[in-house]
Amino acid sequence: MARRKRAKSTPLPQLDRQGPQSNWGPKSDCGSIRNSTRGKWRALSLFLVHVAVALHIAHWWSTGKTITPLEPSEAMQTLGSEALVNAGFVLFLLTIFSTLIFGRFFCGWGCHLIAYQDLCTWILKKIGLKPRPFRSRLLVFVPLAAAIFMFVMPTLVRVIAGLQRAPYTSHFQTYDFWDRFPGWFVGALTIFVCGFVIVYFLGNKGFCTYACPYGGLFGLADTFAPGKIRVTDDCEQCGHCTAACSSNVRVHEEVNSFGMVVDPGCMKCLDCITVCPKDALYFGFGQPSVAKQRRSPEKSKRFDFSWPEEIAMAVFFLFSVTVLRKLYDGVPFLLALACASISAYALLSIARFAYSPNVRFARLQLRTDGRTRRAGYVFATTVTVWAMFLGHSAVVQIYTIRGRSALSAARSVPVSADDWSRRIARGQLDQGIAYLEKADAIGLVPVANVLFDLSMAYASRGGTKQAQQFLERAIEFSPRFAAGRYELASLLRRNGALDEAIEHLSEVVRVSPEFPHAHSDLASVLIETGRAGEAVILLEELTEQRPDVVEFQLACGLALAHDGAYDRALDVMRETAKSWPENPDAHFNLGSTLASGGAFELALGSLQEAARLNPESGLIHAALAQSAAQLGKTPLADEHLQVACDIDPFNTDFLRAWVVSVHRRGALDAEISRAERSASSDRAARYRLIFLYGAGGRNDDARRMAAEFMPTQEDR
Repeated sequence: MARRKRAKSTPLPQLDRQGPQSNWGPKSDCGSIRNSTRGKWRALSLFLVHVAVALHIAHWWSTGKTITPLEPSEAMQTLGSEALVNAGFVLFLLTIFSTLIFGRFFCGWGCHLIAYQDLCTWILKKIGLKPRPFRSRLLVFVPLAAAIFMFVMPTLVRVIAGLQRAPYTSHFQTYDFWDRFPGWFVGALTIFVCGFVIVYFLGNKGFCTYACPYGGLFGLADTFAPGKIRVTDDCEQCGHCTAACSSNVRVHEEVNSFGMVVDPGCMKCLDCITVCPKDALYFGFGQPSVAKQRRSPEKSKRFDFSWPEEIAMAVFFLFSVTVLRKLYDGVPFLLALACASISAYALLSIARFAYSPNVRFARLQLRTDGRTRRAGYVFATTVTVWAMFLGHSAVVQIYTIRGRSALSAARSVPVSADDWSRRIARGQLDQGIAYLEKADAIGLVPVANVLFDLSMAYASRGGTKQAQQFLERAIEFSPRFAAGRYELASLLRRNGALDEAIEHLSEVVRVSPEFPHAHSDLASVLIETGRAGEAVILLEELTEQRPDVVEFQLACGLALAHDGAYDRALDVMRETAKSWPENPDAHFNLGSTLASGGAFELALGSLQEAARLNPESGLIHAALAQSAAQLGKTPLADEHLQVACDIDPFNTDFLRAWVVSVHRRGALDAEISRAERSASSDRAARYRLIFLYGAGGRNDDARRMAAEFMPTQEDR
């Protein structure tokens, strides 16, 4: 093997000793450690990664659309219930496959969080602070456990529950690049904690070793990879490789024991190869770690903690990550993992005050010979405040989770359920509101989603005033909260405040272009206010920009019809139905528009196709019944009107038309008798009696039955 040119030398640093059994050190005088020649190339590679990210964002800003984010976390969209195959999933697969061959090169040369951690290490070394490695037996399994939680558990739960996954669809283009990313503040905090803070407390690559779920899978794949850092017989066990390794791998011990580096934490930075004074290390292919036998006697491994301490740290970690994950609906999983790892170490260090005369936390000496130092008092105060924060946050999380669980249970009860089930649902609704109001009252900051849940709960009780107040608070705290603005616009629209509804819907369209139904609802409100021309202009622009979104074309056709451009509307609707033949709304809109123009025979065919595609839509069946009645096809009309009432038994328009049909057929008394027999256990039958009694002239009975369905003052 040819000798490579020696790089500039630096003095040999004092080797880090991490336990009573320090058995490593230079076994021969190999001189001072050379500086790695690979560092600048790796820095360039990581810099180019950020350039690529910047270009990706710039492309989205300039064109309004771009490739879906190239983030491994996007694989959750593919493996979850959405079943969307995106660019992030493809990247994740490619990196795993490459790791199975070459080892963890992607982590060392292509991960942006590695760049931040290495930058922090470089800065700390420049000011004379070398990050101290943190070695734990149990926390090292956190990344793999997190990967299983993120990528395996959703599929496993779905299989156990017997739920079907949606068919896989491609999703390689997005118009809302930030839709699945946190806001700027949370994103910056994540980079700061996962890239910088964790390095100071847990050592360089601390996030990779104790938090990164992707690293957990890459580390597992690395054990099967034939590509490894390997050694020749020239190795003299000088330890230069270990001193240069930025991944905290004990390289000289690994190559001595196995003839290669088997630690899955090795990220193939190649620094160890370039600093070896004997040029004994190289990257090559051979047996993978999983098949390699130890070739020298096993040496005792050194860890920073005893087994009881490891178990205590594991408990502290599980508590911290459970509390922090989704705290205030703002803490992402990766940030929670990083904070929980640091939290577990800090809480254990406080516990050590009770039984150890000497306590150290990272580079801080907190206690010496039983005497607490000034740093120890500051540290104890800080961690105590942190523990109080975790305890308070746990209470907030409990109230939030229990509240949402109660609301979910209440919403699962159908409106047609019996009285007993409805009373239970009402109790669950009240309980959910109480829990969420407590969470809102004691929380340190308002949470837009909690306020949104409270609004929806009050709205379901008929409390529109409270619902509007909670939505306004949510928007005040989070102006870009599209879901809150959309629901507030819907509420205002129902209350007749159409101008305010237009204002909020316009903001939804601006901040979240892909929000479902926002554009079509905006166009619909514009039509209601006599501004159909504005709606047409808006939707024609959207249709041109996004020809792949059927909702825009559907709304555009309706807007044209309301604007009096009947022929243009039909052309758009026919083209939409032709382009999306399996979309029931396309056929329904076409049929409804044809019916409004008197073309009932053509309308009937389109509406029958819509009913075939979506047999559970009462609106489609009602429209079909109306067209059939216009054509004199009474049996067909009665049949579909009955289906519409069965699907939506509380729709007053359907019931009024149905009662007219029943009266015409002379079946009014029979239907009243049938409904009265079912009324004791069927709420829908009691509601139907209101209309049947009215049609039969029994007005007192109709009013008595209607009183049950009027909202109480409490509901209001």
